[in-house]
Amino acid sequence: MHRGSIKHAGILETIPAVGYSIKYGNQRIVISGDTGFCERLVEFVEGADLAVIEATSSYGIPEVHLSISEAVEIGKRAKEYILIHKRN
Repeated sequence: MHRGSIKHAGILETIPAVGYSIKYGNQRIVISGDTGFCERLVEFVEGADLAVIEATSSYGIPEVHLSISEAVEIGKRAKEYILIHKRN
């Protein structure tokens, strides 16, 4: 019996990057790939139960990575979020 689904975000705008939405029952988890800030990612995260978002741009590659503040702002669109690849 099929109970869940995985949806591909398509190519995010800043670089050839992908994101995924995994749905099981009424729960949805969104995972971002390495990407800079783009509206498509903001829309993709909206309403998710959990968003897993990368945040490594403190190392100076904003086209391909989110800053911690950008990742937090996007994460607030989900019910809960976790930042990964975060460097202090």
